[in-house]
Amino acid sequence: MARNARVHKRSKNRDGFTLIEILVVMVLAVFVIGAAYSMLFSGLIVVGTQSGNVDVRNDLRNTINTMTRDIQQSTDVSTTTIGGNEYYQFTQANGDMIVYYYDADRQALIRRVNTSDQTIIDTIDGSQASPFTMEQTDTNIFNVQVWLINKSGFLRSATPEQHEFEIARRIGVGYSVPALGDLSSAARILHYKFPGYTVSAAEIRDQDSMVIIQVTSGADLESLIAEFVLSDGATATIDGTPQVSGETVNNFSNSLVVPFYYTVTAEDGTQRQWRIVVSVEDDLSQGGDGIVLYEDSDGNLQPMPFQPIINTTDEDPNWTKLIITSGVGTQSGYNDYEYYAPEGITIETGVELISEHSGQTSLMLTSDTGDIVIEEGVTFASSGSSNNAREQIYIKTLGNIDIRGVNMVAERYIYLEAGKNIFAQNALLRVMHNSAPNVDIFLELYPYEDGNHIYIDNLTIDFTNVTNDAKARPYSALEGNLASGSITPF
Repeated sequence: MARNARVHKRSKNRDGFTLIEILVVMVLAVFVIGAAYSMLFSGLIVVGTQSGNVDVRNDLRNTINTMTRDIQQSTDVSTTTIGGNEYYQFTQANGDMIVYYYDADRQALIRRVNTSDQTIIDTIDGSQASPFTMEQTDTNIFNVQVWLINKSGFLRSATPEQHEFEIARRIGVGYSVPALGDLSSAARILHYKFPGYTVSAAEIRDQDSMVIIQVTSGADLESLIAEFVLSDGATATIDGTPQVSGETVNNFSNSLVVPFYYTVTAEDGTQRQWRIVVSVEDDLSQGGDGIVLYEDSDGNLQPMPFQPIINTTDEDPNWTKLIITSGVGTQSGYNDYEYYAPEGITIETGVELISEHSGQTSLMLTSDTGDIVIEEGVTFASSGSSNNAREQIYIKTLGNIDIRGVNMVAERYIYLEAGKNIFAQNALLRVMHNSAPNVDIFLELYPYEDGNHIYIDNLTIDFTNVTNDAKARPYSALEGNLASGSITPF
């Protein structure tokens, strides 16, 4: 190692540090602080770099382990000159002479054993270097601020807890070096579009590692160029081919059927597979009305075009859940909306299912054992004239029904039946007047199990131009206070 101060030998039986102890702290501190890319000449130089071809964390760990072993097992320390620079030389018990030095021509950190060289870290380039000179004191503690610039040009220094390393050494106590904290594990797609062809902002589903995006009907799906933004320092590939935002051309023509994946790699090597789903405006077979997701019991998702009537098991018995995504938006013009999935249905915020017909209409959501979750802000209603709202809204499952914050408007009745709980806080349930009998709202737990409830805090019950009460069974299962309206026993 290149040195910047004369080191005097000390007797091992004297109080204070031995030469070996001081060198352990000096060498390890410099290499850790420099993110494993250290150059020590004309003083100690610490270099941090992010290389796309080197796994920094693994190389750092291996380098530190090797150096620690060589230093701890040394019986004597001397100096030697290589390339005009002076380095420390560690003599092992078997007589081997070990030197660590930086080869500027090869851009490599070298471990020399006698006359044989071994490359420890290769291709140290593209980095910013800042000088660091360390002087050991009796306090045995020093702090260093490290500034690193990765290959994308991002400055990686801001918070002391990430970049300030404190290394303490006491006689009789081992050294401790914290793990590098500046390499991000984030591997997200933050923004995605096809310039000139994107209809609206892409739906980036972080929880599903999926991007759903719609393009204009004139777009050539076989030759699209995406512009995207990734997590700081992350990179993307498709089947091993590097992806460059605004430059790389890809074929998205079959993304609804055959999974199309980006592999996004974070700074620390963490990888995520992101599926890209491209739909085409005005083409219903290509998801022009939006995309829904079928889910199997293993959590695998299959995007499908939106339809007003869906039975997931009609497509495949293994598709057990249904998600109507927020990208479906407002749907109108259909008489009925009927959805069945044996293990649950989710309708996401942003969806509006509206009937414009004057005849009998219905919204039916049914599941065998799964939860039916309708997220806050979802609307089931009518935009037609003469109060031609839905004839009925019918939701039934042996699981939970969650309609918190949902607006439901029906012409004849609203019927909710759950085998577990009904969560109706902050919702609106409204029934329009009708000449037909049995105008009502029903909230029922069946089969009822002790401990299950119907939660009605701030629920609005409204019968337009009709005097009536909602019904609940069992009435004792009600929990909370209505915002308006009333509920009586069934």
